[in-house]
Amino acid sequence: GVDAYSYDVSGLQLVSGQFFDIFPVLFRAPLIPVAKNILYLIFEGRPSALAILLHGLGVMTAFLAYHLGSRFNRGVGFALGMLMALNLNIAVYFHHISVTTLLVPLFLLAADCFVAWVQKPNLRTLTGITIVTIACFLARTEALILVPIFWAMGWLGHRLWKQSAVFLIVCLLAYNGVSLFYYKQFGYWGITYNT
Repeated sequence: GVDAYSYDVSGLQLVSGQFFDIFPVLFRAPLIPVAKNILYLIFEGRPSALAILLHGLGVMTAFLAYHLGSRFNRGVGFALGMLMALNLNIAVYFHHISVTTLLVPLFLLAADCFVAWVQKPNLRTLTGITIVTIACFLARTEALILVPIFWAMGWLGHRLWKQSAVFLIVCLLAYNGVSLFYYKQFGYWGITYNT
């Protein structure tokens, strides 16, 4: 459909640097289209190897759900891992490269990094939550909502004032840096153009 076309064309243009149809580039955050095209290049002519990688990503997603839940209790971890592994709506997406294939593991990783940061606030966990949050909103612009949520919960809920401020500033710099790139390249300020 049009969705798959726009992701593929957007990624092809961003990877190659050749822009022939600006519409998909303006309507898609860059990370997933670029990742799809890089995977297409790596696994060209080897669909079975790509299928193995995608199923491995599905197993990793179930493990990430388990790991996130295990931070609270092993039973919770087991339940979350099984819920993810047995969820047919999620499992069907791990047969092809899609937004869900890449975004669900990223969101689970972001939640896990946030819990790790709150439990052990240090430079390593702050760097982890910052990088994963930036990857989330570069994968799907709506994930930008994670920035104020993680900032507010770190700032107000756990009194990590300095680290929360660093997190907010770095995320805003990353978003505005990508937006500036888009403005210089395409004349539009923002990661995606919303109608």
